Amino acid sequence: MSELQHPAESGWLKRFFAALAVLALLGALLLLPWSVCWLTAGGELDQDEVVARQAGGGFVLYGPGLPLDMPAYKLALYAAVKPGLVVLGSSRVGNLRAACFEASFVNMAGAATDLDSLCLLVDRMLAIHRPRAVLLGLDFWWLTATPPGQPPARPCARPSLLDAGTLRAPWLWLWQGRLAPADMLLPLRGGLRDDRYGLEAQLRDTGYGPDGSFYAGAVLDGRLPAPDHAFARTLRELEAGGGIWAGGLAPDRESAACTSTASAVSGCTSS
Repeated sequence: MSELQHPAESGWLKRFFAALAVLALLGALLLLPWSVCWLTAGGELDQDEVVARQAGGGFVLYGPGLPLDMPAYKLALYAAVKPGLVVLGSSRVGNLRAACFEASFVNMAGAATDLDSLCLLVDRMLAIHRPRAVLLGLDFWWLTATPPGQPPARPCARPSLLDAGTLRAPWLWLWQGRLAPADMLLPLRGGLRDDRYGLEAQLRDTGYGPDGSFYAGAVLDGRLPAPDHAFARTLRELEAGGGIWAGGLAPDRESAACTSTASAVSGCTSS
């Protein structure tokens, strides 16, 4: 009797796995179009259009949920505007805006993460255009002998619908809580805004404005807490000796990188 049951069990298993395969295929056919819809309607893949609209003077906020190649984006905006005044340095000066100045202006903050990457950035800028003046804002640990380890501003590939990681991104955002279930139908309901590009800009009014400066809309209106509210993060890092306090505080007076950066920046304003 047991020998007669094996074929039936084998057939049942085949039907079971075939049904799973069909369900997986149907699921992929349903999930893939929604991913494409969200990525295209939300402006995740439209960096060139963003730069053109920002350089044209309209207020457009760019805050992609996908990884952003910050140096490439800021350099593209710089090339389109060819400003008379530029802000360079860390993200600490990222909130300086064109409204504060009379000259044409681009905020390049965040495109460099240390002195070496700043030197490279300045070289690339000068190959495009020479501004009349530069404002430089550096984090103090850029000038220390033993700076803490900071992630370099490495270039990343432009997102593409041909990339599996890009297509998975909206579902990953849903899993992470960056995208709420109620937001899934925004592209179909016409709930996405024409002057917002990317997940963070669409849902949280967070991203880079037409002058390259950073807007944290969700923090300003109270939807999200400030990253270092009441200096809580700073105090924790100080106590633990971590974060930006992981390195030494002694200045690097003989830093060749510091000297070359100063020379490069000085060359920006020379005629």
